Amino acid sequence: HTGEKPHQCAVCGKRFRESFHLSKHHVVHTRERPYKCELCGKAFGYPQSLTRHKQIHRLPLPCGLGGAGTP
Repeated sequence: HTGEKPHQCAVCGKRFRESFHLSKHHVVHTRERPYKCELCGKAFGYPQSLTRHKQIHRLPLPCGLGGAGTP
């Protein structure tokens, strides 16, 4: 663990230890959003963001009126 970051973004110059992290970072510049919620259509650049978003469809609303995905 030398802290070396050999992988550099050609757009902004940010550096990464792993090429995988550089690939993930790329969506910051492309604004690509390939991960789409099948319930509401909202799209995300990262799979983790979609996973976190899907939780809103499972939470009951405090007013009791329900919402998308609420029985």
